[in-house]
Amino acid sequence: MGRWSLGSDKITPEKGIAYVFYLISSIILLFLLVNTKEWLWALIYLSFTLIWYVMDLQDYRFGKITSASTVSEEPRNLRPFRFLRNITNTQLFLFTIVLCFAIFFNLTSNGMSIIGVPTFSVMSVSKGVLYNSLTTAFVAIPETLLFFGLIFPTIYALIYKTIKEPMTTLLLAIILASSVFSIFHWSVYGVANLSATISTFIFGIFNCLWIYSFRSSYSLIMIHAVNNFVAVFFSMAVIGLLI
Repeated sequence: MGRWSLGSDKITPEKGIAYVFYLISSIILLFLLVNTKEWLWALIYLSFTLIWYVMDLQDYRFGKITSASTVSEEPRNLRPFRFLRNITNTQLFLFTIVLCFAIFFNLTSNGMSIIGVPTFSVMSVSKGVLYNSLTTAFVAIPETLLFFGLIFPTIYALIYKTIKEPMTTLLLAIILASSVFSIFHWSVYGVANLSATISTFIFGIFNCLWIYSFRSSYSLIMIHAVNNFVAVFFSMAVIGLLI
């Protein structure tokens, strides 16, 4: 891609592993949803994954012609600042693990998660606490791929090619992508739920900044999945004790 891109057009071993991981994870999520007759959500998340795959492959086919700039596992030299480029993938993984543990302890100690979780996993699925929690955790994969591995970089690419100013481009892309992410969750929480709307918007900002900084979907999916899993598991298992 051109200099407006947040990703690259080169196939790397990390990307190859990512494609297989996303495919297997999507199949598991579809099984979990279909097994509980959540046909609509199964279709929605299948569409998310397919759209990301198609657009990612289009990047490799057309190169600089396309505006779509997806982000899977990109080389460290594409990160925006030198100190971020100096962080190895192993260090990023360890930092992500620490952050996931922080999310876990924050929720179990004071009942606060980064973001609320889709109510369908709690209200509709009746396979037990662990089943509900796993389903909601796997939801993080197609959501991260579509909203922050495709929509955010594509908006960034389109705006940058127009105004050629990186910081303004980043700010506008974050606001627009986070808004799309928040609007999608209206289908889950409802338009009138202001608290959920603000929460999803703020979490969208976090996701955009993470992708922009580290160019890594693996680490972002881990954070999103752990947040969802812990929020559902403990809200259903120990919320009475916390109250």
